[in-house]
Amino acid sequence: MIEEPVLILVATVGGTATYVADEMADKLRAKGIKPFVVQMEKAALKMFETRKLFIICASTQGTGDLPDNAQPFFDALQGERPDLTGVRFGTVALGDMTYSASFCGGGRQFDEIFAELGATRIVERLEHDRVAGGYPEEAALEWLDGWLDAAAGNRVSNA
Repeated sequence: MIEEPVLILVATVGGTATYVADEMADKLRAKGIKPFVVQMEKAALKMFETRKLFIICASTQGTGDLPDNAQPFFDALQGERPDLTGVRFGTVALGDMTYSASFCGGGRQFDEIFAELGATRIVERLEHDRVAGGYPEEAALEWLDGWLDAAAGNRVSNA
């Protein structure tokens, strides 16, 4: 059982990532886990001092770019380069395979910078293709089951 809070960081353009994050938060609450959904424009590096369990839920805009609300936080990660050793995370990346060269670029950028700064990826990144069909929140909730098992230490990740 996970006893620490889970911060779900949201990078969104049109609101889909927020909806997906809210659905994951509901599931966490139902399992007795305290979630905090944080829009990335409100995220701050100091949260890493007290919080160690994160889910990044990020959409992509343009040609693999970060949503506008996420750029300042990403820039702070790149510029200040905090030591994220001890932080564990997972990433739900939302994209459109029509743009195959930049598919899920927003989520990929956050996934990569967290790992580069020493955080531990608990499970493989979920990349949801808007065009392929299926609801992103359903894919995220299924992914969350595996993430929760791995976060609780119930299985070893291949991440």
